[in-house]
Amino acid sequence: MRRVTTFSISRLGGAVSLRSRTSKDAAMKAAGRAAPASLVAGAIEHALTSPRPKTRYLIGFDAKIRALLSAMLPDRLQDRLLTWAIKLPPRT
Repeated sequence: MRRVTTFSISRLGGAVSLRSRTSKDAAMKAAGRAAPASLVAGAIEHALTSPRPKTRYLIGFDAKIRALLSAMLPDRLQDRLLTWAIKLPPRT
């Protein structure tokens, strides 16, 4: 069994910190491209009031693209494309 040292924990902490900071930046950029709240509210209203609501509601252009990609690509390739598209650093 490999021993975890303070050095390896600090290295891991730095990597996690960098990744979470980059993830936060990507989330902030994505928020600017998000679907308007009125579209989301309309979908929620439909889901709550419809006698037969949809199982999934795709709101916004990016959701429709993701659904199309998920029908055509394996999960790991989707993950790589998404990581590249939102400019996250690759896993090491």
